[in-house]
Amino acid sequence: MDLSFEEFDQVLLDQKSRIIHQVWFGTIPNKREARKAYAKLKTYRDSWIIKNPTWYRVEWNKTMSLTLVKTHYPEYLDMYKRYKFDIQRCDAVRYFMLHRYGGLYADMDYTCCRPFDEVLADYPGNFYLVQSPNYASGTGTSNSLMYSMPGHVFWRKLFPVMEKEQ
Repeated sequence: MDLSFEEFDQVLLDQKSRIIHQVWFGTIPNKREARKAYAKLKTYRDSWIIKNPTWYRVEWNKTMSLTLVKTHYPEYLDMYKRYKFDIQRCDAVRYFMLHRYGGLYADMDYTCCRPFDEVLADYPGNFYLVQSPNYASGTGTSNSLMYSMPGHVFWRKLFPVMEKEQ
């Protein structure tokens, strides 16, 4: 049975931030190549489910993502729609989902090596961004793996910057 967005929204809120968010629009770089890539990423996707059986995993598609922005972040809907590329919308929506629901965002090509509850036990906190190599400056921050409690102040500070930098 399919849920309405309102019902889905409540299911996610009920998870108390124990959510693994992933995004797959199925259009990058085009639908045919995206289908092939999606099949190849199955082991990576499955690793999150296997290592975190008590967490709720959600795979956001293009329609769900647009509905999230329309419903809970209408002030950024024009910005979201103005993006030239779907990858920009994929990047933006992960911030909105972490702000609204909290949880963990992981790119589809990331594998889970250890249960995230263990990570949180070792590093208790309410907000994490992954540090990754940046070829220009040595290291940098990436949006490929992020953890946040819902409503974290960082996201509301980031949203206007996204609008300005468009």
